[in-house]
Amino acid sequence: MILRDFATQHRTRAPRRDECGDLMIVGRRGHIYEHGEQRFGAMVFNTPNTRHWNKYLQEFRKAGAHVIQNGDTEGSVTFDPANAAQVRIALRAIQVYRKRKMTPEAAAKLAAARAKSPLSSLKTYFAAPPIDLSPFDHERDSGSK
Repeated sequence: MILRDFATQHRTRAPRRDECGDLMIVGRRGHIYEHGEQRFGAMVFNTPNTRHWNKYLQEFRKAGAHVIQNGDTEGSVTFDPANAAQVRIALRAIQVYRKRKMTPEAAAKLAAARAKSPLSSLKTYFAAPPIDLSPFDHERDSGSK
């Protein structure tokens, strides 16, 4: 499974890239990343106390996930994205940001409120004078000869 498909299936925010360029699903207390072909990893950190990590550590072990790192208030776990129990624990442990589902009634109500808004008919106009870029174009053209 690919991380983007996982995010869509579980209604999480779109994966982001970290400093190395790897994709990850960000949560309040950690992130989920790809850890090999058919495994994902969950990094749990920023926990308020040791009970938070220890609670999820026990749940991960009961569900059969593999613990990679176990610190006082943080740790890493690999899990199978096809295992629903492990996925549920991972998403709760990192406190993932979820996308909300909008019902058709709520969408219709929002559209009606947007249509009634006095701001809906306003257009943004920029009244800036045009800028003459011809001196810059001339320098660029003469430098290429």
